Amino acid sequence: MAPQKKIARPGRKTVAAKGKAAPPSALGPLPAAAGRNERYSWARLLIAVLATLGVYEIARLIHHDPAPKDFQVQILSRISGDEKSCGPFSGWGIAPIGRDKICIADTGHNRLLVFDRKGGFLRSWGKLGQGPKEFHEPSGMASDDKGNAYVMDAWNGAIKGFDENGKSVLNLPLGNNGFFGPRGLAYDGKNFVIADTGNNRIVVLSPKGDIQAHWGGLGSGPGKFRGPLAVASDGKGDYFVADSGNNRTQWLDKAGKVVRTIPGGSTVPAIAVDQEGRVYVAGGSSARQDRVEVYGPRGDDLGDLKDQDGFRDYFEGIRWMSISRDDVLMVSDGETAFAFQIPKEKP
Repeated sequence: MAPQKKIARPGRKTVAAKGKAAPPSALGPLPAAAGRNERYSWARLLIAVLATLGVYEIARLIHHDPAPKDFQVQILSRISGDEKSCGPFSGWGIAPIGRDKICIADTGHNRLLVFDRKGGFLRSWGKLGQGPKEFHEPSGMASDDKGNAYVMDAWNGAIKGFDENGKSVLNLPLGNNGFFGPRGLAYDGKNFVIADTGNNRIVVLSPKGDIQAHWGGLGSGPGKFRGPLAVASDGKGDYFVADSGNNRTQWLDKAGKVVRTIPGGSTVPAIAVDQEGRVYVAGGSSARQDRVEVYGPRGDDLGDLKDQDGFRDYFEGIRWMSISRDDVLMVSDGETAFAFQIPKEKP
């Protein structure tokens, strides 16, 4: 006698086939069982998709948004006008002046303030006006190797320079060169470098007022700008632009060609370069906002600024940064200012 064949049916126990068709009652449960299997298949597929997305997100975090490293600095002083005889100030630019002093552009009161590095108030000068020691919204600041500080007198359209005692050493009108509300100022050792904010361009200007080069124009492509607020020089021919409206930093060579672009967060208000060629970018990247990121001379990410205790609250809301020749970082956030000692080598 030939052995019986067994036929497997979804959702049913195996039954013996005797050459007869299964009765209608045996086929009834099949649609419900198939539906359950279909739901199970969709559930398994959904779990697989979620698992894949989870793995992708973890990989992205590991490879593209690593935990920020620390670049530690030593706080030297905190300066607040509320505690000084000068009274409250609304600082914009900040720069070294003399051998060991700090100058702040009080844009709200159209004056310059001088402090020692411990935060002691020394002197001030200026008021609203157009004279050599008068201002209309003094903004970005820079300094030279002689101890003089320079300020961009935005709405008077002039660069004005002073020694640590307030003596005028330069009153350079920008004249008919088409500037509109310039805010940013740097000195490359030979010429002034201006962030012409209203015209979305960078201008290299001699101390006599002659334009040596200019680059930019409104746009978001390489070499274009949107409301640049600050510019810095490494003294070796490269320039760094806080391309604020485009939320990025553009690194330019001496011919104005873009070497590197560093994406920013909500905006990039300030930038500075130290004596070792490290670049300090305020605002942070899209993943690390409200902080200062530090990059090496080759563009490598060195980490976020923090003080000796690991805090970085000082670096939120920055309006301007400058660095002295002995690597003291000076930061202005409007109502307060800070001085930090930068290590010669990364800690």
